[in-house]
Amino acid sequence: MARRDGSAVVTVPSGIEGVVDLEQTREELHESARVKLGVTGDAETTGFRTVLRDNQLSVYPIVALGLLYISDNFQAFAFGVLTPEISRTLGISIGAISAAIGLRALAVAAAPLPVAALTQGRARRALLCIVTGFLWSVLTLFTGFVTSLLGLIAILAFDGMSTGSAQSLHTPLVVDSYPPAARVRAVSLYQAVGTFGNILAPALVGLLASVAGFTWRGVFLLLGLTSIAMTMVSLGLRDPGFGKCDTEQLRASVREAHREEGGTPDLAADDVTLGFWEICRRVMLVPTNRRICAGFAVLGILVVPLLTFVSFFLDERWNLGPGKRGLFFAYYAGAGVIALLSYGRRGEKQFSADPARLLRVGGYLLGMGVVFIAIGGVMPWFWPMVVCFGLAGGCIAVLTPALGISLLSIVPSNMRAHAQSLAQMFAAIGGTAGALLLSGVQTQY
Repeated sequence: MARRDGSAVVTVPSGIEGVVDLEQTREELHESARVKLGVTGDAETTGFRTVLRDNQLSVYPIVALGLLYISDNFQAFAFGVLTPEISRTLGISIGAISAAIGLRALAVAAAPLPVAALTQGRARRALLCIVTGFLWSVLTLFTGFVTSLLGLIAILAFDGMSTGSAQSLHTPLVVDSYPPAARVRAVSLYQAVGTFGNILAPALVGLLASVAGFTWRGVFLLLGLTSIAMTMVSLGLRDPGFGKCDTEQLRASVREAHREEGGTPDLAADDVTLGFWEICRRVMLVPTNRRICAGFAVLGILVVPLLTFVSFFLDERWNLGPGKRGLFFAYYAGAGVIALLSYGRRGEKQFSADPARLLRVGGYLLGMGVVFIAIGGVMPWFWPMVVCFGLAGGCIAVLTPALGISLLSIVPSNMRAHAQSLAQMFAAIGGTAGALLLSGVQTQY
């Protein structure tokens, strides 16, 4: 058919045949989209190295972002291990330190969304990751010069704001750097490299505080210098752009199905670009996203106050000094690294067969982690207590990639930073609630 002006129009089938044709096209596009997103319904997966070789990719983005993750963790873990010494030196109570940690959690909650807004119109995630990496390295360095509670609060608040890039940009950048067939393993490997920093930081703290004899101030100075050197490695990081491995392919398949090879030439990209708050609203309209964000909040309630509790628990219940506490936290993180490396391929199979399995497994692991922490807290024997906390660390470590992949796989690529930011905001709110709960319990009992 043609209009009077000579322009062509698409012939639309009428009646029952038209409805059947539209339904069939929709189902075909739906199945094609699931395959392109890595959901094949088959538990068999291609080897990770094979996927990298076929797509001419490397592990450098994982390594670079993992090193940034490690350097970001230096501040938090060193502070967690050395909390009793900092408290005694500055004359600050446990409740005041918990409140300072709560303010840091608020800064972490507020920072990701503005960082996501900076990447909305242009793919500059790699640049922001590098800049904020240098920022938190300098803050770690200056923690060694703190002399008051106000100074400590300022350092923790700025560190929390700089951590916003890691919270909102790292995982979406990893997801966009690799095809769907390798994403669960890529994110798990990134988390494993970052979690290795949770071994490195306590081990360095223990080595510097006990063997080398540095005070907590000297420990922070040396960790800051090490963090700056590690951030230098990430200078070659580049942003791959939004959705080259999935969103663009999905749009191309839709155009092909409708025989629109050139798309809509008279429609500019700016005409269909959504605003910041509209993107956030659309992300939260999806019921699955809301449930995953609730899961991140529960995870924050558990994880954020856990380090402070365990540090004082080891100091007061088992009389462990900073060196031995550092070794304990290194062991705890090591259990998480082993769990992540073991989970990557299994998680990829679960996602390929049915993404809902990731969330079910995550729920089971969260419950098991809480049980092991509770048993370890009341265990009267030292080594069984150590085993319980190691098992808890392994269960908790796997939750982040399971929840993250489930969230980022169902939103368009240009909305992933916003979705990740919203999830981390919920996690930070949960962490603030957990820190305040710990402070209240400590004050009351």
